[in-house]
Amino acid sequence: MRTPGGLLIPLAETHVGAIGKALLDVWAAKLGMSLYNEHVGSPLPLTGGLHAMWFLNNGLSGETAGHFLQILPVHSTLKQGRRKSASGQFDYRFNSDDKSIVAALTHFHSNIHFFTIAMAEPNVYGFPKDKLPHGRFSRPGELLAMMPPKAPPAILMNPNWKPLAIPRFSLLRP
Repeated sequence: MRTPGGLLIPLAETHVGAIGKALLDVWAAKLGMSLYNEHVGSPLPLTGGLHAMWFLNNGLSGETAGHFLQILPVHSTLKQGRRKSASGQFDYRFNSDDKSIVAALTHFHSNIHFFTIAMAEPNVYGFPKDKLPHGRFSRPGELLAMMPPKAPPAILMNPNWKPLAIPRFSLLRP
């Protein structure tokens, strides 16, 4: 991309339609709320809020990731028991006060990343102001309204279609 000053800078661009964006916003909100529940030990209250951003493929630059990782020192992954781990497939770095706020940078393989901040009292932290311009602020209970509307079912009709003539027969007659 050429800047207004005429310098060429590398730029990664991804395009997502309205339905894809809505679904990714809902997924990011669910992820942030579940990480809040995991690290605080209770669901995000209805008065709480969550700010979420997502990045597809190489949409998260190394510089941006570096800024996030500076404030997210703890690493974790999904685990089941002592042997089963999803490390490498699903990992996240996070920071939390263990009682009212959890911030996390999550990745699935290296293709999609989510940055979420879930907080019990958003006004204390200055949200929902435009702190993260490319993200979305939401509250528990709003996820259904964030879903894209369902399209009416498509009815495909062939104007030349006619029912097949079914021959009549009887097992009693020869």
